[in-house]
Amino acid sequence: MEAFELGATSGPIEHVGSWTRAELDTEFAALRTGTLRNMAMDLRVKAGSHCADCTFVGNCPAAPRIEGLLQLVPRQPTVRKITATDLRTHADCARRYQLLSLQRLPGEALTGEALLRGQSLDTWLQGNHIRGAACT
Repeated sequence: MEAFELGATSGPIEHVGSWTRAELDTEFAALRTGTLRNMAMDLRVKAGSHCADCTFVGNCPAAPRIEGLLQLVPRQPTVRKITATDLRTHADCARRYQLLSLQRLPGEALTGEALLRGQSLDTWLQGNHIRGAACT
């Protein structure tokens, strides 16, 4: 094994050293005592705070199993549909968007002319689809 040091700006190359496989093994054996050896040689998986965002946690053998606990956690879909209303709600109040759209808490009843217009349009489109008419 050979090691070189390279200059980033002017580009000089300096040879730092050369070692044989036996020399590297001897050096590593000297360094791998105590904690370093335990850390380097421990191949067990350990659960920790780094598991919080892991998508493998459901299949990980190190993750603790508590019967029924994961059933209480709502699963988010991988594909999230965002509407113009969602964007307006988020722009007005991000917390309101989270509670109504993501956590599905009931909101106030929708009323008004825009709602009636939307329902009429939806009824018309459904009628067209039933009749087989094109929506152009």
